[in-house]
This record gives sequence, structure tokens and C-alpha cells, in this order.
Amino acid sequence: MAPPRAAASPTHPAATTGPEEERYTDDPHWNKGNIVLLAGDTRFRVPDYLLYWSSPLLTRTCYGQRMIKLERDASTLRLFLILAATLRVDFTLPVPALASLFRLLTAWECNTLGALAIERIDAALRGNLVHPLKLLHLGLAADCEPLRVMALCFTAPGNVGEPLYHTPQRGGAWNAFSPDNWPFALWETLDAFPAAVWALAKATSVSFTPGEALAELFERLYAEAQGTRVPAATR
Repeated sequence: MAPPRAAASPTHPAATTGPEEERYTDDPHWNKGNIVLLAGDTRFRVPDYLLYWSSPLLTRTCYGQRMIKLERDASTLRLFLILAATLRVDFTLPVPALASLFRLLTAWECNTLGALAIERIDAALRGNLVHPLKLLHLGLAADCEPLRVMALCFTAPGNVGEPLYHTPQRGGAWNAFSPDNWPFALWETLDAFPAAVWALAKATSVSFTPGEALAELFERLYAEAQGTRVPAATR
């Protein structure tokens, strides 16, 4: 994963066990452990080693604490704990949920765990379990260059994935990464990334075969587009 940005501690010590704690409900799957994590309206009880091996930032923040209040929602923390405990990523989840997980991995300095998550996604991509366009969408939403490069190195037609990303088989030179070939529904999901759509359109107009060359060209154009704030009208 990309080097984590400098960030403030994501946690606040919560020493109280009084009325404030009573507003939290216990997560039924995370109810054993010596550290209590409060996220959203949910209370997670987890073993300290799960936090210590997965996140240097959590190691520094949680060491010696019995209860920690996290500035994260419960659903994202749950995905993080599942990944840390099982090294599994649910590829059927919508992009926003997966993007929230990968942003958390970066913010919490989970370099080893993040690399293992990317390995799992690479295996799923090679096994046709996740569509490259969905992975590209995730790489944009999570601002994760390794995911974008991985996606652009695969051809998309024929891959199993969400119906949103399915593209018809066509003869001859066919590049499903080209915005010209996207279904309208996919355009709507990427409306928040005009710079990326502009860069993809320009990259695929000169490179018809997904691969490292396309990924390198896209990243260069994407950086340029972000720097010049390409308006949506030029997509």
C-alpha cells in the first residue's frame, strides 16, 4: 500500500464504565478479549494481540488501555477485525464499504496487513472472482495506486463480478476500461471521479490493451488531471 499520511491518533482513551458505556450494544461475534473498542454505537471485545500485530498505530495507542473509543464506524471496524483475524476480504461488498476498509488500513499504518489484503484481491482477480472495473473503482475511491495498477493490468470482458461491471463480449480490439464502452450505470457510480474518467478516456484512446503500459499512462494522466482540476465537462 502507499505510505500512510501523517495523521492524528484515531482513538481516545475511555476510562469510564458508567452510564455513557450503557448506550453501546455488544457485537455478538466480538465478545471475548481483554480490550474493549467502542465504535459508533457498538462495543467490541477483542484480544490485544489482534490489534498489536495488525497496526503499529493501535499498538502505540492501545497499549496499557482497557477501553478505547475509536473515531470509526462499527461496520468498518468489523471488516478490519475480520481481516486481521482471518485474512479474508469479502469481495461482494459494495465499493464504499471496501474503500472505507482500505482507507482505515492506510490511516492505521497497517502496512503488513494491507499488503496481505492486496494479495488476496490479486488472487481473486486472477480467479475471476472480482471484476477489474470494480477493483479500479475501489482503487479510486480508496486512493490506492496499487489497486488501480493491478486492475489495469487485467482485461475485463468475461470476468465474474457484479452486474454493474459486466461488459458485452465483442470481437476485435476491445477494451472494457475505456469509458466509451461503459454501461450508463457505471458512469453514474464514477461521477465523483471526473479526473479519473478523463484520464482513462485519454489513456485508452492510445492504448488498446490493458497492461503495465496502460497503468503507467493512466497514473501519469490522472496525476496531471488532478493537478489541473479537469472540469467534468471535458470527460
